[in-house]
Amino acid sequence: MDEPLWLDVVNGHADEQRAAKFFKTGKLAKLSADGSVQITEKKSAAAKSAAPSRPVKKISATSAKQRRLRTLWSRVLRLTEEDIGLNDSFFRLGGDSISAMKLVSEARADNLRLTVAQVFKNRTLFDMASVLKDSEPTQNKEAVEPLEPFELVEEAQATKFLVNTVRPALADKSWNVIDVLPTRPLQDAAIKGTIQLPRFSARYEAMYFDGDVDKAQLYQSCQELVTRNEILRTVFIAHKESYLGVVLEHVETPVAEYEIDGDVEPFVRQLCTMDSYTRMPLGSCFVKWFFVQSSSGPSALIFRVSHAQYDEICLPVMLQQLSALHEGKPVPSSLPFSTYVGHVVKSNIPKGLDYWRDLLKGSSLSVLKPDTPVVRRNHFAVHRQFDISARSKDMTVATLPTAAWALCLARQLATRDVTFGEVVSGRTIDFPNADAVVGPCWQYVPLRVQFAAGWTAADLLAHVQSQHIASSAHEGVGLPEVVRQCTDWPASVDWFDSVVHQDVEHVESLGFAGVSGRMETIYPHEEPLREWKVQAFPEADKLTIEVITFESWAEHAKELLAEVGAIVESLVREPEAVLFE
Repeated sequence: MDEPLWLDVVNGHADEQRAAKFFKTGKLAKLSADGSVQITEKKSAAAKSAAPSRPVKKISATSAKQRRLRTLWSRVLRLTEEDIGLNDSFFRLGGDSISAMKLVSEARADNLRLTVAQVFKNRTLFDMASVLKDSEPTQNKEAVEPLEPFELVEEAQATKFLVNTVRPALADKSWNVIDVLPTRPLQDAAIKGTIQLPRFSARYEAMYFDGDVDKAQLYQSCQELVTRNEILRTVFIAHKESYLGVVLEHVETPVAEYEIDGDVEPFVRQLCTMDSYTRMPLGSCFVKWFFVQSSSGPSALIFRVSHAQYDEICLPVMLQQLSALHEGKPVPSSLPFSTYVGHVVKSNIPKGLDYWRDLLKGSSLSVLKPDTPVVRRNHFAVHRQFDISARSKDMTVATLPTAAWALCLARQLATRDVTFGEVVSGRTIDFPNADAVVGPCWQYVPLRVQFAAGWTAADLLAHVQSQHIASSAHEGVGLPEVVRQCTDWPASVDWFDSVVHQDVEHVESLGFAGVSGRMETIYPHEEPLREWKVQAFPEADKLTIEVITFESWAEHAKELLAEVGAIVESLVREPEAVLFE
């Protein structure tokens, strides 16, 4: 291979045709930590097992953008830079939609312009660097207009509305209100589940300490966490047919102390269960802290928070902030939820309506087993683990359960057109540093698959992943907006019949000034089911799929899991298999 070709490639100067020629030569280019490039021959499997490959030529030249991007990959994927090569795929190295979102934020912090869609479409380091653009620091701030206080209140006279409507609904009339926001659809559902008894939409995060903790410092850190994050200072009031989030300038959240003689863990669980039966009325603060101290030494802190105030992306951020505040370390940065809501209402929803109209034209929600009476409403769950090591690493793990459920529904309902729900982060929209927003950005969005004649398993996977990419920019649009403005579905539709949800990482432990806090999440009561839940739990090359439904439908759930499992295995092992004859 002539030197000008590979030199142009590693420096990012080769056009697409010449770059493709380079990667088809059977040679590999790998960036080293010192910025050099190693050119090596690709070897057969037999040759690889016979002897380790040796670099043919080491060139100390590479483009600055490639090196900057490699550093960002290293940070997000938690790999050493030596492990990242020019022709490595972000997703083959372990990336997914969440890490793609984080990569975009890291790039923005480094004054580089990159979108989630570009990450998916340009997977290799070489390709991604070729679309990477420099940006001025000010450009990163102009994407979101600052939100003025009370700007999203529809009432013409905000002051009068505040005095006559908002303040009388507050538990403490002396609270100073600094903003009022409309709630988002899933917030509404969470608020209902928080104020009713028994409560099912409040989460209790228990931290069990393995040593003596400075209580005064701990209590101060708890209050500082609330002061730092406006969503924790937000109380909710009823308004028309929905709710409003009322942001307070300050709210005290004292810690309730319990001294016991027995074991801490059983008492903590019992305490959370008892608290779930206490009233949390509208207009009151949903956040509460408990501290349990055993006479034998062990102790625990409990953080109660409503699902109307968090999602699974921002909860770890809040917990890490709590740890940092207690230890006096730099506190992970975060963004206010109000800014995100303002951007969604003013920009993302208006821009996204046409996309959802086009996607859902002529569609209807897929309903599974609609005529079976629900005799017992107790939950039933069944799960199974699958080996997905043979899958194409160019497909994200999240694509597999979604594609499998789409095919399962199509076969169950004898149709080639299915529409169901997916749980998404809501953070892949055009909002800078969306991963740092503290608040419930998560969303239920539609996923539609129209099976074409002759489609293979690979075609289905590619279609689902392409739709994930396209929909990611419009995840701010909630189901009520979709139903009302983008479909001809019945106005009564307010939920999906089935939803696919992929689990995310959880915080297992925290540091508290030399004392370790082991985490336990406690939900005293199950959320009432309104849909079939298909949950996916990825772990390396294993994928656990769980189907949750009503106890009355247990046998059908087992059958569905067996079918979904067979489909997953087929998608992984037989990508060229035709789906419908």
